[in-house]
Amino acid sequence: MRRVVFNQKGGVGKTSITCNLAAIGAAMGYRTLVVDLDVQGNTTHYLVGEIDAEAFPAEAQGVAGLFKQTVGSRRMRQNPDSFVWETPYENLYLMLSDNIHFWYEKRLLVPPAHSWEFVQLGNCGSPIETEAGWLAIYHGVKYVVGDPIYRLGAALLDREKPHRLIGRARRWLLGPSEPYERSGDAPNVVFASGGFVRGDDLWIYYGAADSCICLATAKLAEVLSLVTSD
Repeated sequence: MRRVVFNQKGGVGKTSITCNLAAIGAAMGYRTLVVDLDVQGNTTHYLVGEIDAEAFPAEAQGVAGLFKQTVGSRRMRQNPDSFVWETPYENLYLMLSDNIHFWYEKRLLVPPAHSWEFVQLGNCGSPIETEAGWLAIYHGVKYVVGDPIYRLGAALLDREKPHRLIGRARRWLLGPSEPYERSGDAPNVVFASGGFVRGDDLWIYYGAADSCICLATAKLAEVLSLVTSD
């Protein structure tokens, strides 16, 4: 089982979600590995703590020091044991890497098409594999009276050719409506950190107004129907 938590917006709970999901898995007896790709290294500091500068001079430089060993997808110069750290938590391990792959080709997948997303579009975690294709959750931004409103949209990509767009929802899946979504450090902002399918349901973790972490669920079949029918 693999879980990916990432996006480029701060304060949406990536570190908290990652560390707590890992801790729960480890506590249940699963051998758990966390891979920290964030240049700030917050997850690393949370799980490993302060590093002894005398015992580990390179690592004490921060995440840049820990990135001395770069792991490629096809070849490794060192045994994984040399760059996998055991944490103080039973069954939980941490691996660090920096730019494992490089991407030079880019293709336009989901251009702005609706008024609620004209200002900005952005990714919200890894696409979610389904029988119908890859479900991509993204955020769209619109300005109202000078202030941004962030909403979540969805698009479906071909399973074999993920650069091909199959369909997308005309309206947003989730927008700020609750008091904790409309009021906070960043009012009227819902920003997803990642999602996954559990049984027949789609689960999405998201930050609300940069002030709290929330969970939204929906029937996967209904979401896929919405994406393909629009």
